[in-house]
Amino acid sequence: MEKSNVKIPVIIITGATGVGKTDLALKMCREFGGEAVSADSRQVYQGMDIGTGKEIFDPDIRVEKQEGVWRVNGIPIYLYDVALPDEEFSVSHFRTLALDQIENISKRKKIPIVVGGTGFYLRSLVDKIDTLMIKPDRSLRRRLDQVYKEKGAKALFDELLSQNPKLAKRIDPQNPRRIIRAIEIALNPYQITKKTKEPCLEFLWIGLKLPRELLYAKADGRVEEMVRNGLLDEIKTLLEERYAWDLPVMSSIGYRQFRPYFEGTKSIDECVQKLKWDTHAYIRQQETWFKKQPEISWFNLNEQDVLKRIEREICEYLKRSDCQERLNKLK
Repeated sequence: MEKSNVKIPVIIITGATGVGKTDLALKMCREFGGEAVSADSRQVYQGMDIGTGKEIFDPDIRVEKQEGVWRVNGIPIYLYDVALPDEEFSVSHFRTLALDQIENISKRKKIPIVVGGTGFYLRSLVDKIDTLMIKPDRSLRRRLDQVYKEKGAKALFDELLSQNPKLAKRIDPQNPRRIIRAIEIALNPYQITKKTKEPCLEFLWIGLKLPRELLYAKADGRVEEMVRNGLLDEIKTLLEERYAWDLPVMSSIGYRQFRPYFEGTKSIDECVQKLKWDTHAYIRQQETWFKKQPEISWFNLNEQDVLKRIEREICEYLKRSDCQERLNKLK
């Protein structure tokens, strides 16, 4: 595919889970003639709509679902449903697909708007990470899995610190899968032998935030809404289709909390409460990561005229990025 040296302006909309990223991204797509690209490591999976937060429960919103793209009231969100739950989908897969979609959106004279809260996915677009082609080392992973089972995440993180302190600063010390991958990268003397020419991108980061207690309350309401609207049926279907609990996505937040219910060891109320608590913890982890990203311009959704201020920020950015012609067509 032919690549252009012209910089493509890309808007990133991020924030903690449940803050309202997708809603805002759709509004900005309508306002500025954009199309959305999801940067969520779980929303890539087919048949996992409710637990990953893809599903929209408002009957007044029209959703057309296709493999690889959902259209919400006509606005596309790409990279939904691009993999089966038992398929390996890495940050390398995400980056390849996302770059293709961003370039295609720009060629259609639309504005690419990347929306999501998976930090490693977002940084892979911005940082041009040169370790994506490092293949998994199965024997190393088995050893590190054993370390985690016997000694916990701290022992893994200590090993990463000893191998590559700089890399360790970018990794969540409570996420064993990310730590194991980082150790794999730290131990690999991989050198790039062939550079692939890629689209040249420039970014505006928009971060959405709310007071933590309000965010917790929104998250709790979202959990209850998911359960009311069929989350248990979704999990039951996945199990009937023989997707096992030990799959990474089945052991992710929104799914693993209900394993005791399906195994008959806990009530549904206990599992719902556990999901709420785990979501609160996940929000705190995300906020810790966001604090390390100096590029993000933060907007408190509780403040007056916040949408107008976000629109103004985006408008000024697009003007600086030589998109005045596109803006004129929208007036």
